[in-house]
Amino acid sequence: MAKLKFFVDFHYQTEFSKKRSFVYFHFTRQIFPRNFKRYNNIFIWLSVDLTMWNVRLRGPRGKQVVLKIDPEASFKTFSELAVKELNLTAKDSPTFRKGFPPRPVEVDGSALVKFVFEANDTVVVDTSSSSAGSVQTLAAPSAEKKAAGRPKRAATKKPAPKPARGVHTLNPPTAKAKKKAHPKRKITGSGHQLGSSLENNPSTTETAADEDEPQHKYRRTKAINLTSKEDVEISLVNAVSGQSTGRAAKFFRAATKNALEHQYELTLATARETARKWKEETVDLLKTDELQAILKYVLLSGGETGREMLKPFNMAQVSTRVFWSIAHLYDGDVAAGLADLVPDADWSSLDTRTRVMSEKAMEAKANEKQYKLWKQGKQCHTRSSRTSPPSKPESEKEGKPAKRLATKETKPEVIEVDLSDAEEEQDIAEPKRKQTPAISAKEATSSTLRSAAAQAALARFDRNAQTSAVVSAFLIEDKTPVPSSIKKETANSDDERESEEEVEEATTVYCDSCKKARILSPEEAATAKLDKDPWTCTNLVNTGRSDGCDAVDDEVAQITGCPIAKWLQKAAITTRRELADASVGATMHALVNPLGPSAQTLQVKLENLIDEARLDEVNDWMSEIVGEDKVVQRLEVQKLGTPADLIATPSDLILEAVGNIADISFEVVNSWQTHAQRLVNKHPWLAEWRTL
Repeated sequence: MAKLKFFVDFHYQTEFSKKRSFVYFHFTRQIFPRNFKRYNNIFIWLSVDLTMWNVRLRGPRGKQVVLKIDPEASFKTFSELAVKELNLTAKDSPTFRKGFPPRPVEVDGSALVKFVFEANDTVVVDTSSSSAGSVQTLAAPSAEKKAAGRPKRAATKKPAPKPARGVHTLNPPTAKAKKKAHPKRKITGSGHQLGSSLENNPSTTETAADEDEPQHKYRRTKAINLTSKEDVEISLVNAVSGQSTGRAAKFFRAATKNALEHQYELTLATARETARKWKEETVDLLKTDELQAILKYVLLSGGETGREMLKPFNMAQVSTRVFWSIAHLYDGDVAAGLADLVPDADWSSLDTRTRVMSEKAMEAKANEKQYKLWKQGKQCHTRSSRTSPPSKPESEKEGKPAKRLATKETKPEVIEVDLSDAEEEQDIAEPKRKQTPAISAKEATSSTLRSAAAQAALARFDRNAQTSAVVSAFLIEDKTPVPSSIKKETANSDDERESEEEVEEATTVYCDSCKKARILSPEEAATAKLDKDPWTCTNLVNTGRSDGCDAVDDEVAQITGCPIAKWLQKAAITTRRELADASVGATMHALVNPLGPSAQTLQVKLENLIDEARLDEVNDWMSEIVGEDKVVQRLEVQKLGTPADLIATPSDLILEAVGNIADISFEVVNSWQTHAQRLVNKHPWLAEWRTL
């Protein structure tokens, strides 16, 4: 016979009056006999035993057991089972109490359990060696004390010896022969025998402790009366030195002990341990999601102070739980744990020490600001001098002052930075400025050092200017006109999307030289010599596009807009596929200062642009893998619209999902999966893109 195991979730109720049990199932909303289950119109027999009751027994010394008993059993059977479950001896006479407050049970041994108790009742079991009956009642308080006291001597008096055979006297004993009885001592409690252990006779000790529990009275504590500061000082000194044992001394010793333990805990983080020494601490380990929530909350609400507290050497002092939890999860590398738990945050400052700007640094910052203002004024002066005719200066009228001024301007220590209009306008396609190479000690003259300082200041100024320009390009709406064949879509343009009927027909062609996409209208495609092989961007001269390969990619401009596309081109992101493969952190570092105030907003905008580029690439790759548009649409309906879905799904299920739309075999499906696997290996981010 085969055994079947079923998991049934139901509520049951038993009707004792009708002697019948029912089971109520949630999923059928009907009532069936308790031994049947209805599933798909099939009744399955269930072996559910609903006849046994659970009664919780609370024995001496707080021992608790759950007794399973038939409600039709007698009270005598219940008493025997209770003695057996509580491991009581035969000499113990159990007494049962139930209810709240517990009241003694006064029934006959032949009474049924169901008339005495109820299901899931709690019964208190007491033992008393002086009582021989199975059921006892509570006596008055005076009688209880008397029963708990020491037994009378008459009960333990030895029997009188029998008279010996032969001649014996008939006279009664005189009063002088009587011994004076000693007064009885008033001793409460049953006590215990010396030399016995709890293991030898647990019932006696448990009974004594159980009887003493309700008689225990707590003493009322008294306040410590300290009237002046001198009293406090004297009591504290006596408590520390051990000269006093009063209530005040105990209080001060406990207070100083707690203060010492608290101070010891504070010094654990900063204490320097000696070499070759082991030390143990007990901390609560946190889960990964708890650590992520804590770190994100500190980063969002703590600001710069919170970032300082998250440095490992500060975290060990502030929160030992977080520090040791991260160290436990990541094998002691706390910095790697922080980067893995919150990968979006910038953790480059973990190993750097916080430095307060000195007076010299503040002076240098002020000089840089003055230099920026001087440069702006010089640019305005240069432009105005070019537009206005040269005028004869007044210094020519006075010969000597002019010569002195000329001699001052020809000194070699003075460095003039003259920028033309062509140099002032930053070239987007220009590579990054190279760092100034180090110079030897022989060449490090005062003039060269000042020149290097000026170049460094100029580089910082260019970096700040670039950051401002990038922020303006990302945050300000693009108003630059784009070709009519390009349909511009941004992350925030959901309400401005055009319908498919309004989109003009366009042809996308890729340059064989720069690999950029060019979206051409029908008029431009007619004059672009598309049949030429190889085809380059120079063929677009006849269409009015004279920039050639230096122009931004049309697919990138369609997603981001022309200003952002130009800055992305400067960061070596020239095509849509490169934008899809780009890393947010590396791109942010190439464009702006990651620690700037607008870095978080730019990061969110850049993530949206990268996701949009990846979506377009996934659609193109699926068309490249499958080939037919109707098959691609069918796979998208069946939740198989990405290369990762094709890899994770068996071939037979893919073939079943395609259906009768196209004549496809297992070999074709296997080729799809092979192509998808190559793409995932080349572009790891594809593994995270699945059809919802």
